[in-house]
Amino acid sequence: MASIARFIAAVKVKLQQKESSSIKSNSLEPNQIRNGVARLISATNKKKDNSVIGRLAKAFSGLKNTRADLVNAGEVKIRLVSNQPISAAVIDALSAGSTNATATKDKKFKEERKALLKASGLKADDFDAFARVLDLSECEGDSPLKHEERILLTISSWTEDDARLLVTDLLRFVRNKMSPHEKGEVITRESILARLGVSDIAALFPCPSKIEPVTNFVTRDESKTLAARLVSGEQKICLHGEGSCGKTTSLQELNSFLPSGSLTIVFDCFGDGRYLDSDAYRHRPQDAFLQLTNELAQLLRLPLLITRKSDLNYTQVFKKRLARAAEVVAANFAHALLVVVVDAADNSVIAAGTRKPPDKSFVHEFVALGELPTNPAARNISDRSVARVISSAGFHTSRNQRIHAGRNCGVRSREIT
Repeated sequence: MASIARFIAAVKVKLQQKESSSIKSNSLEPNQIRNGVARLISATNKKKDNSVIGRLAKAFSGLKNTRADLVNAGEVKIRLVSNQPISAAVIDALSAGSTNATATKDKKFKEERKALLKASGLKADDFDAFARVLDLSECEGDSPLKHEERILLTISSWTEDDARLLVTDLLRFVRNKMSPHEKGEVITRESILARLGVSDIAALFPCPSKIEPVTNFVTRDESKTLAARLVSGEQKICLHGEGSCGKTTSLQELNSFLPSGSLTIVFDCFGDGRYLDSDAYRHRPQDAFLQLTNELAQLLRLPLLITRKSDLNYTQVFKKRLARAAEVVAANFAHALLVVVVDAADNSVIAAGTRKPPDKSFVHEFVALGELPTNPAARNISDRSVARVISSAGFHTSRNQRIHAGRNCGVRSREIT
């Protein structure tokens, strides 16, 4: 069964072939019980192309023809899932870096490698590439019921809801794709999203940043001060100053002063000036937190939040996903920081106030998030401390906590009441 593991542009694609057997182990010889070379190359049709290795190779070949960029970039994984162990002979036969390298191996090794190559139907170079991405780690794995449970949990994490109906629908969809009248059809990102009730991937990223990236920075003291305070352990910081004093530029430069492996994502409340437009709202919690949640997922290869439910507590979901993202960052780089930036926060509050009746800006909930993950810390920065944002967000700051720089641009530490 083929499945797309991530719904983003540069994804790692995993193709899985499931094999299961209910044959009692004492009724077969040991080499038949295991997934050995003979079993993997065994075909039952006239063309002799429906063996396990042949079907996996066919999937790899089709993906190579349609998405050679992913194959060349090493972003493809072919996985065999079986409730029986894989034979050491198979691992040995696939372990050589090249089919030509078998010249130094014994006769049995060369014969088994040659048999796998023939059953795959691939050319030698393609078979070498196929062998490199073949994952046999889930042989002799969990039972079918355990796999079903994992699927339910995974899809539940996409939707934060009961996944049983979705799983049933997806299984029916995959079975239909396997029928003869669907021959040649492929499962696309769009078709999977449609089954999950999302017509367009853009719906999962409702507030993309419109900030023009800066490449040639003139280093500012504010960026260094901000980074130093984050590294020292401060978790909620407000960068404030007059319009056009360079706050957004300082935030873009921030990541270069943080420890190696740190990740900074920026939520753009201004939206190129469209934050007041009814078709481009950025102040509502359900839009802002969905955007932040899925940006984290996209950058760290975590499951996306695939839902637009009106009754979902997006703040709680974001907080939970933020903790998971911090764990991933920490696992990759011990001293790295995860920084979430809200740029032009005052625009979000202004937009909320123009609604009739007034809406509540997500900024208030963002600032009031409870205890954040530490080591590494998930840090929060709110840009532009306009008085309305400070009072409504519950900030308290003393004069000695303010650092002035440039045109009234500075950094404040904040404590939430």
